[in-house]
Amino acid sequence: MRMRYRNLIFVFAFVSSFYRATGGEVKTADDIFNIEESGRADGQFITRKGLINQISQALEGVASITEDILNVILFPVKELIKLDQKAIVENQHKKDIATVRLGSPVCDGEMEFRERRFTIVKDAQERFLEMDLDDEDVLEIAFCTSGGGVRAKAYSLGACVGADKVGLLDTAMCISGLSGSTWFIAPWISSGLPICEYRKRGISEIFAGIDISSSKDIVTMLDAIWVKFAYNQHLNIVDLYGGILANNFLRGLGVKQNMVYLSDQQKTLSDGIFPLPVYTAVLGNRDMPNYWFEFTPFEVGSRWLGAYVPSWAFGRKFKNGKSKSSAPEMSLGFLMGIWGSAFAASFEEAYEKGIKNMKLPKFLKGVPGAKLIFNALKKTLAKLAYFSDLGELRVAWGQVFNYVYKMKESSFKKSKDIKLVDAGVDFNNPVFATYRKPPYGDAPDVIFVFDSGGAVGIEELKLLKEYACQYNLKFPEIDEENYEQRAITIFEDKDDPSIPVVIYLPRVADPYMFGRYAKDEQLGPFVQKLQDFDIEEAIKSGFAGTFNFEYMREEAELIADLAEFNIRAVAYKIKDALKRRLKLKRRIRH
Repeated sequence: MRMRYRNLIFVFAFVSSFYRATGGEVKTADDIFNIEESGRADGQFITRKGLINQISQALEGVASITEDILNVILFPVKELIKLDQKAIVENQHKKDIATVRLGSPVCDGEMEFRERRFTIVKDAQERFLEMDLDDEDVLEIAFCTSGGGVRAKAYSLGACVGADKVGLLDTAMCISGLSGSTWFIAPWISSGLPICEYRKRGISEIFAGIDISSSKDIVTMLDAIWVKFAYNQHLNIVDLYGGILANNFLRGLGVKQNMVYLSDQQKTLSDGIFPLPVYTAVLGNRDMPNYWFEFTPFEVGSRWLGAYVPSWAFGRKFKNGKSKSSAPEMSLGFLMGIWGSAFAASFEEAYEKGIKNMKLPKFLKGVPGAKLIFNALKKTLAKLAYFSDLGELRVAWGQVFNYVYKMKESSFKKSKDIKLVDAGVDFNNPVFATYRKPPYGDAPDVIFVFDSGGAVGIEELKLLKEYACQYNLKFPEIDEENYEQRAITIFEDKDDPSIPVVIYLPRVADPYMFGRYAKDEQLGPFVQKLQDFDIEEAIKSGFAGTFNFEYMREEAELIADLAEFNIRAVAYKIKDALKRRLKLKRRIRH
């Protein structure tokens, strides 16, 4: 621990002595400062040595001190932290009172961004489609990247590099992320680097792994915790997890990792060069639906609650729609911890998403009785997941103050806290976070879905369709009978332009595309590198498992190269699909 807090125990003992000296009459922070300057109600002088001698006596009574008294005891400690911590001292919004905004997902800040981005999008679509467009012709295009741990970080990186090389990246207005893919999007946007320049750094972040490499890393993590402690904000394992993610993914940005913020990305977006990032999590409060929350550099909120707050105010205490503290913004590392907190799934969710489909490991095949024991264990776990209280148990969650607390307009006004978990506990592709077409947040014209999940294909697509039907959202029909696992599958409605075209690009190795481009000057080297790479095996029993954080550089390169190859290989099909949608849009308009 650094020397600056060496006197905290002294302060604790000092205030404890006040409590003891006044016979337990200290009830508020003001009472502390009403006591005589000598530090004792009877006027006797208290020496430092005397205070130290009282520590053991003071600590003996801690268990019986009420929460209010404990807060009083800690008050001076927290005030010292507020005077010392750089994140608090330099908080640009310390004097600002935030107000809850009710209404559409698209705020004024996002509208201003869209105006700046529009020219870039239009020019990029004209180049890609090789045709002139009127403003009314311009397609609302969105990218959607899935969960999948570090594998998703690598695959999403490669997909965006590939999209950039074929001229697609700048055609998109926004990019949504979930779990592991947010670990790519957030550092990339915060870096301000063009995607092809960022690629080297992104691969290095994966290769470096996730650990605590120095005492400075520990201090940085503790700084973030001190800040939250000073404002009575909730602390749990997600804070430590987010601190580790920040230490490894947010290096080299010119500031301490705990002082990188989501709202800082507004500066990166100011010239419209980057697509709008939309990060996601879902509500984890017990007995509540999995309401989705969306995080942008401008606001954080939920369209199902219809309520939003500035990103710099998320995590503050609110009451009746107004912020009640001057707490600094939640660190981007903490938010990354929430977005990627797959470990926060309930036991039932974990069983349904992973354990249920597990097969007997190869090294156990042939072992007498192994299959029988393995199946019996799975049956036992199924009973625990579905028919016991254990099924609803969550290990941890990102817990923050509820910004709609006591708002009469809100159905969620009674809960003091919001508990957020990895959105992958619901489904793995944050498609509906891209529904941001003004003014009401309607579906885009085209959605690219880069799916790097552990399980890809028809079942994941069916989950999206079921969700769309449940909430009356526009989404194309999913043709199960004719679906084949290819590098690209396009779902579209040929008559209704309000239904988005979904271009599904899963993390699969497509033999047809390998054969088509084996001798191609640009893509042939990718084929040579990838044709012996079995990604399914790497996910099931190799380095690409969702919960593996240790990659060799060449392993990270394989995942990224597969994504880049896939999108570059199918660019001609993408162009045809966009032209069909444009033709339909023009036909309906005229």
